[in-house]
Amino acid sequence: VSSKLVERAEWEGLTSRAESDPKDVATWFITTLDGESWCCLPLHRALTMNPPVTVVAALLKAQPESILYTDNLGQKPLGIACKFKSSLEVIRLLVGEHICRQASKEDGEMALNLAINANHPDLDRVIIFFQRFHP
Repeated sequence: VSSKLVERAEWEGLTSRAESDPKDVATWFITTLDGESWCCLPLHRALTMNPPVTVVAALLKAQPESILYTDNLGQKPLGIACKFKSSLEVIRLLVGEHICRQASKEDGEMALNLAINANHPDLDRVIIFFQRFHP
């Protein structure tokens, strides 16, 4: 159910589903990304679609460890968020969760490079924010 909700960007429904059935948002599914077969979680997919921070928070609350999960293309949620130009609020939330889960410094550096390469609209603020955690 969550996979269908995220594919249709039904954010309210996805948030409700994350709260009522956390196991559903922990289910991997297959879709496509840039013409490639992509095995991902609802969190991964949502981050390609610029979701509201409340949706990302609900998905993380339902499955906190998902912040560390790598999809079959080698991407983690923080990197996906930077690559697809998620809002600064979403990036802040993900960085906070990333640090709480003791993710590697390399993951943060890779995410910052993705934001730079994607020419993130808040790039100056994203860089400053990342520098606080990885000086």
